[in-house]
Amino acid sequence: AHRGRWRSPALARSYLAQSAAAETSGRWGVRTHRFAQLRRLLLAGRAATLAVSLYSLGYASGMNAYAQDPDGTRKRQAMQVLKEMGGVDQDGKLKLLPSTSPEAMAMRRVFPSILRAAREELQHLQAEVQRQLAEADSKELRDELDSLEVAKIQLDNWREDGFLVVDVNSPNAFVHALVPRLVFVHRGLFTMYSLQPDEGGKMKEGVRVAVREGGAWHVGTFQKRLANEAGALYQVRKEGGLEGSWPAEEVCLVQEVCGPVQTNEQLAMLLGHEIAHVIHNHHEERSRVLAGAAMANLVLLTIIDPTGVLSFAMDAAAAGISRFGLSLPVSRANEMEADATGLRICARAGFDPRAAPEFFDRMQELEGSDAGVPVWASTHPRTEDRASALRESAESAVALYEAALNRMSEEEAVASGVFGMWSRRRRLR
Repeated sequence: AHRGRWRSPALARSYLAQSAAAETSGRWGVRTHRFAQLRRLLLAGRAATLAVSLYSLGYASGMNAYAQDPDGTRKRQAMQVLKEMGGVDQDGKLKLLPSTSPEAMAMRRVFPSILRAAREELQHLQAEVQRQLAEADSKELRDELDSLEVAKIQLDNWREDGFLVVDVNSPNAFVHALVPRLVFVHRGLFTMYSLQPDEGGKMKEGVRVAVREGGAWHVGTFQKRLANEAGALYQVRKEGGLEGSWPAEEVCLVQEVCGPVQTNEQLAMLLGHEIAHVIHNHHEERSRVLAGAAMANLVLLTIIDPTGVLSFAMDAAAAGISRFGLSLPVSRANEMEADATGLRICARAGFDPRAAPEFFDRMQELEGSDAGVPVWASTHPRTEDRASALRESAESAVALYEAALNRMSEEEAVASGVFGMWSRRRRLR
């Protein structure tokens, strides 16, 4: 039967035509597949170029605004940060503690020493990187040295009053990339206020209270209880001298709770930690990580789904992977690095590093047994783990602490000698 097919010229021509068509179709299929791959690569390249261009454009725009009006831009950014943290009241006034407050006085007492010690720690880090570069040159070390040089410029221009103590009832402090050379400190680090209802109507005249007005709480002093047909009214003198009457359910007793900062060592550890973020340029590192993750996400979606049909679902999944698999772990690692560097800064400033972990012990007490957020979903490591890590590193920082004490003793002796010579000269005159 097979031989019979070939005996027919018509069948032979038909078979040859089919074979040629199949071969041609196969070649075009390969070419089409290759063209689709090339098209996806080109789309991915365009997406990556667009992402880099947008990032560069935003960076250039921000730099241009800063260059044209550095003071005005910094003030506007600081105001925006204060609004976001609740540091501006309903009337647009800043909720800053006065310079005579115990919190502000504690900052003036500790921050200058921490700032000087941070400069010393940065010089040590620069010398160590330079030593490693002399042994083996690498791009990573050169980049690290450039980053430290940027941090040095910041620290050299950081004023000793470069902080704001804001009347916010939460234990927090931070530095912000958009407002360089400034530490934002919450009043809640030193003292927090707990609101308790007046159960049983036992509130006494002159006690500190808070009244709810317009969705916000305002602190004042309880004056007296007034009779009213609708119920009891409490007369309160608010801070600023204004008096008014409010229903009993709108007035609460204010009880003070000690915050995590109660000693100079605890405050020094906190401030050293925040300055360490600047030394290691963690804000820039976080921005690079987020920008890189976003660009990788865009390129990946372009390759996998060039039509954009599945992009919404895939984008949500990729955002979760980026956040929990990249951004949050990097943030937790940065916090641990800032703790270690902050401990050395604390020791170099003459504060006992063995007492520094007490800050996190107190934070853990305030958090209670349940911090509310699991570690894998948090920007910070567990407070208990941070305290344990500091205790393990405290002994290695004692040498820096003792060297700082010896240096300060020598400086005091020199100052006393100079003052004594000046006094004797005055008496001789």
